[in-house]
Formats: sequence, structure tokens, C-alpha cells
Amino acid sequence: MPSPKRERKILIDLDAQPMPLPDVVVSDRPELIVDLGNLRPPSEIKVMAIGQGGIKAAQILIEKGYTHVDYIACDTDVALLAETSIPVRLQLGNSGIGTGNNPSLARDEAVASTDKIIRALAG
Repeated sequence: MPSPKRERKILIDLDAQPMPLPDVVVSDRPELIVDLGNLRPPSEIKVMAIGQGGIKAAQILIEKGYTHVDYIACDTDVALLAETSIPVRLQLGNSGIGTGNNPSLARDEAVASTDKIIRALAG
């Protein structure tokens, strides 16, 4: 009898509230008390929202309060990029129109934009 197939699943609760950073870290050792004030820690996570589905998913995360992440909206369609609330927008390719669900064309446009993608991730 063959062994049962094991599946690995990741559950993401989009309704969960992100834990806010405290304004002051409390400690019984005064030398460890740190006033964070309004300081936002530098983001170590960048989310590249690629295509209409990726952009919609990223917008939902932003609406849910996941703001300690840098979001980058990427698409070939400039009209779609103009509509998003994601502040960093990267046009892939030069046509300005969508790829019509053609994965090969979308891949070619992304490859042609490699330098722009690298700069967006580095910045």
C-alpha cells in the first residue's frame, strides 16, 4: 500500500491585526529603556506585487494594516498602475498596455525590465 501523500500548507489570516510596535520598551533595567517615538524601523521586506492579482493582494494587505513592508506594484499596463494605491509603481516593458494573459509576453517584458526591477529592489 503506498504511503499517503503529505501536503504542506500555509495559512494566512488576513483578518488578523498586526502587532503594533510599542512607543516605549519597558524594562526593569533603566539602561535598556528605549524611546522609539514615531520612529518606523527600516523595512527589511519588499513585496513585489506583480500583475493585476498581485497588486490586488498587496492592496488588501495594506488595507489590513501591514504597512511595515515596502510594496512595489509591477505591471505592463500603465492604466492599472495609475489606479493602485501602492506608492512605488514599476512599469514592465515599454508598451504601456497589458499582455492579454500571455505569460510568454509578460516574461519577455519582465526580462527587458531587469535593470528597473533591480533598482526598485535596491532602493
